[in-house]
Amino acid sequence: MKYHEKPAHFRELFSNLLPILLALFIWTNPVLAQNNGELITLSLKNKTIGEALETINKRYNYTFVLRTPDIDTKRKVSIDAKQQKIEDVLNNLFRGQDVSFDINNKTVRISKNVRQKDAESTQGATARNVTGQVTDSSGEPMIGVSVMVKGSNNGVVTNMDGKYEIKIDHPNQVLQYSFLGYLSQEKRIGDNRMLNVTLEEDVKKLDEVVVVGYSVQKKKDITGAVSTVLAKDIENIPVNDFGSALAGRSAGVQVITPSGKPNEGFSIRVRGATSINAGNEPLYVVDGVPTSDTKTINPSEIESITVLKDASSAAIYGNAGANGVVLITTKRGRKGEAQIELNAYYGFSERAKRIDVLNKDEYQDLLSDLGYPAMDTSVYNANIDWQDEMFRNAAMQNYQLSISGGNEKSLYYISAGFIKQDGIVKPSSFERMNFKINLEQELKKWVKIGTNLSYSKINDVDVSDGNSETVILQAITTPSVVGKYNADGTFPTLPFLSSLENPLSAVESYTRDYVYHKLLGNLYAEIAFTPDLKLKTSMGIEMGASRYKEFLDPFSSAWGRNQQGQASYNTSLNYKWINEEILTYTKKIGDHSFSALAGFVASRYVGESANSSIRGFSDNKIHSMNAGTVLNKPSEDYGASTNASVLGRVTYDYQNKYLATVNFRADGSSKFGVNNRWGYFPSFSLGWRLTGEEFMKPLDWLSDLKLRVGWGQVGNDQVGYYSSYGIYGIGANYNMDGVILPGYYQSQIGNDKLRWERTTQTNVGLDFSFLNGRMTLTADAYYKKTTDLLLMVKLPQTSGFDSGMQNVGSVVNKGLEFQLTTRNLTGELKWTTDFNISTNKNEVTDMAGSPAIFTGSLDKKISGNVSIIQKGQALGSFYGFQAAGVNPQNGRMMYEKANGMLVYEEDLSADEDRRILGCAQPKFLYGINNVFSYKNFDLSFFFQGSYGNDIYNAYPIYDWKTTDVWTANGKFQWDYNVLYDLYYRAGVNLERQRVASPFINEAQESLQLYRVLDPNTWGKMVGRVNGVNFTGMYGGTHAMGWQSVKLPEGYTWREFMYFLLSTLPERARKNYLRKLSVSVNFWRTKGGCLSDATIQKLIDAKVPIIVMDNSNYKTLKKPVRMEYQDDIDIPEFKEIPTYKRMCVCILKNDHACKYMGFSPTKEEMSKRSQIMEQYRIIVS
Repeated sequence: MKYHEKPAHFRELFSNLLPILLALFIWTNPVLAQNNGELITLSLKNKTIGEALETINKRYNYTFVLRTPDIDTKRKVSIDAKQQKIEDVLNNLFRGQDVSFDINNKTVRISKNVRQKDAESTQGATARNVTGQVTDSSGEPMIGVSVMVKGSNNGVVTNMDGKYEIKIDHPNQVLQYSFLGYLSQEKRIGDNRMLNVTLEEDVKKLDEVVVVGYSVQKKKDITGAVSTVLAKDIENIPVNDFGSALAGRSAGVQVITPSGKPNEGFSIRVRGATSINAGNEPLYVVDGVPTSDTKTINPSEIESITVLKDASSAAIYGNAGANGVVLITTKRGRKGEAQIELNAYYGFSERAKRIDVLNKDEYQDLLSDLGYPAMDTSVYNANIDWQDEMFRNAAMQNYQLSISGGNEKSLYYISAGFIKQDGIVKPSSFERMNFKINLEQELKKWVKIGTNLSYSKINDVDVSDGNSETVILQAITTPSVVGKYNADGTFPTLPFLSSLENPLSAVESYTRDYVYHKLLGNLYAEIAFTPDLKLKTSMGIEMGASRYKEFLDPFSSAWGRNQQGQASYNTSLNYKWINEEILTYTKKIGDHSFSALAGFVASRYVGESANSSIRGFSDNKIHSMNAGTVLNKPSEDYGASTNASVLGRVTYDYQNKYLATVNFRADGSSKFGVNNRWGYFPSFSLGWRLTGEEFMKPLDWLSDLKLRVGWGQVGNDQVGYYSSYGIYGIGANYNMDGVILPGYYQSQIGNDKLRWERTTQTNVGLDFSFLNGRMTLTADAYYKKTTDLLLMVKLPQTSGFDSGMQNVGSVVNKGLEFQLTTRNLTGELKWTTDFNISTNKNEVTDMAGSPAIFTGSLDKKISGNVSIIQKGQALGSFYGFQAAGVNPQNGRMMYEKANGMLVYEEDLSADEDRRILGCAQPKFLYGINNVFSYKNFDLSFFFQGSYGNDIYNAYPIYDWKTTDVWTANGKFQWDYNVLYDLYYRAGVNLERQRVASPFINEAQESLQLYRVLDPNTWGKMVGRVNGVNFTGMYGGTHAMGWQSVKLPEGYTWREFMYFLLSTLPERARKNYLRKLSVSVNFWRTKGGCLSDATIQKLIDAKVPIIVMDNSNYKTLKKPVRMEYQDDIDIPEFKEIPTYKRMCVCILKNDHACKYMGFSPTKEEMSKRSQIMEQYRIIVS
């Protein structure tokens, strides 16, 4: 157990709140509250006032609003002002006119001064209400359109019928109509009391604002590879996570969902995988706060999703941008009356396919054909299709309520939501409650504060869908004659398989309760020192707390009775704070536009967890751990990391034609060596808008054409908190003069040279817009190389460690992306098409001499691991033997050797003949969406998928000499000697004799063959082929052996183990049970030693474990106490106590259980030598 001194978190949080306090201090300071402004130089002769104002606008970026119509801007003036305030310049221009100026930042409102009596008289004569309706081009009413009196705070929004009513003061006032995604309009009121307006959809969208790192940019000015998905694109999709909404909508972005369970979650890959040991997940940022939890993000609250795909755009996030950045901006209030919105939907899902299974009569006929004795019909008299009992039409319901609005000084958005989705496999389900509040308040003209805060609560119920104890498999294989419950409330067992219960046992014998609370948000202040210079300071926090409770009924199931019930209680708490100080400066001088950004970011993450369990319950009424009697040792874990960053960005725009962006970020991470904690990540990108050139003017059908080029570097530190440290564990026992004393031992080797993974990427892109924006195309080509991979490298035994983390190797991704949007119809009937396609080629280009890494263990005889990582191949490559088809003369599978020869399995060499079989990476990803709308109806078709990725079929291929052998045994109970004689008389050499696996359909009931095996023959055959199992005992040295065993349908590995034991002679059976008892007690009380990496994989797989810090052995690994598992799918399978490993021992005839970690006793070694000698005499 590692112990760490926990930091004074409250002191840290308080110190980081200082920027907020300083902001409030500046607000109250009268000296700092003065608006310094900038000085104007203007020299004009015989120009109109309007021309003068236009010149000031171009040079100094001021916006002028005439609040009254009778201001004379056509009068010609001459002016020669040098370094004067804007107020003085304006007074000079309007000399002789009775006007006043309201200056707010760079917006100047100009009003005609009138006497109070005249004003009252005019107002009384002209003030009135104006009404009207706003519709779209198809004549449908538009809800929520902003209607404002130009140059004032007076405004309303349209109602459900698109209608509005607004009070005006003067007939010369102008009404402004605006709505997101539509072209704004202005109407002078005049004598009208009713004004109806039709808004046209904005198809150009070049001025659309896109969120980028720490700021926003107009879409037309972006020079990096950025894609955006807006709220309107996903608002009608019935999903519970934003990953499902994003899938297929952004070129080069792959959304991976491991299964269809409602609580499964998702992963995102942006332009392929870049790392082997470090993470490949992009950085997720919600309203400026980074987060690693995507389950709690409510899609209904999202305003936009921006994906930064290339290094030139993601480098501003340096330390976490290697895998791309996903920026999520949530909805905000808009000026106008309060908008209340309620959305609700209900739907359901069902399984795609129903499997035909045997009914009661058909099952009894099958047993009769196989020669089984008659069942006890008083017990097995049901007729149940277990698919109906375990599967269901799963309901999904979603309710979202929001209220938003604001005025010139305040904006607010408040929402609450509830979603519940049942799984099609009972009793899986997912529930989430969300609460969101976004507020912004202008305290002074130069300072505003705000907050973005969200709270989520998740409850879910999970079910097993692995290879063992899976409800899905049991629902298909459980005979229909088995009932639901016995008279005493226990679960019935299966005919002839008394250790296996019906599927209800796997779900109803457990009571599970998982709750997760999440708080995410920030508090910020923005100070405008001048209209061009602004400081934004923010403090963000992410906090998550979970609790998992589980109770196993001590009576209803066989496993519960074996354990006498069990209760588990697991908790976790993690939080992260982040402080950002961002200073921005913008300037426009004539045709030149500049912006600069500089900032500092600091963050800290802390995670804690605790796990405990207890067995031995006397009843099932009280689920509290206090009611148990046998306590397993609790475990606790703690980890923390700190990051600090300095960042900067400069942008330049000349005449909106030549664009440039330069980024730099320096990142420090506590995870790396003292001298390598800082990484430096630069980037740049250039843009050239060709349509701004004179030679492009004749191409009037081309709305926009921009060339983009970018280069940059980003880093990755997604490894363990203390990866660079030599870690010492507590609990090593030392014998000091016969007295055992506790001490320490080194559990992990340190590496003070450990440094950042670094990804360098080059991107070239083109942005096209045709036919006045009705057709847009974005094309990108990229080359991305990751170096200094963080790999666990095998170390020499003299080091005392198995492996250590080092920076070695590189991975390359390169590809093309295309995204096309067309507005096919824009009239009353609208039709829009969005299409994207992308291709990515991945390759491991260097492993610095490190041998190949094998992953994807399937426990196969020949292949073992079916995936390989090696130089020259893609991540996710499948590795094994190349099948060449079945020999039609004998029905046996043939394979192709490395030299091209076709051979049978026994002639293959595991070292020489294995090859790359395929790759899990797709050749391309695609998505296409068609949306049709007519009046109040819309219809959409969306398709997305991948092409060219291989899938490994884990179902083993079995071959045999003749199926008649097994058919005869299954139907007529032929014993072993008769089968052996059939082969012998057929002239088959002993070394070539083989049978089919008993796990194929034709042989599932033939496992009783094992009952007739005698120890002498058993030992003879096993000794000859060096441990081949029962399923291949007639084969030669390369016969398909124990590694090809597949779990029979309807079994768990524990149940299958007891079935195998029941087939053995009593002496052999007792030997295995004795070994099993010793092993179970050892893992339960002392624990086996496992590496940190293996421990983490167990934690990720939600396996209850207790990690201790002391071991009686000289090892760097940690003792781990745990219960036997049924099976576990990790590469370190042979290190974990599982009933599957015990089955392997039995099938290998491994009496000593070496496969379980036992050493043979002297008696066992002597007995094996005798058997081997007897066999040598027989065959000689």
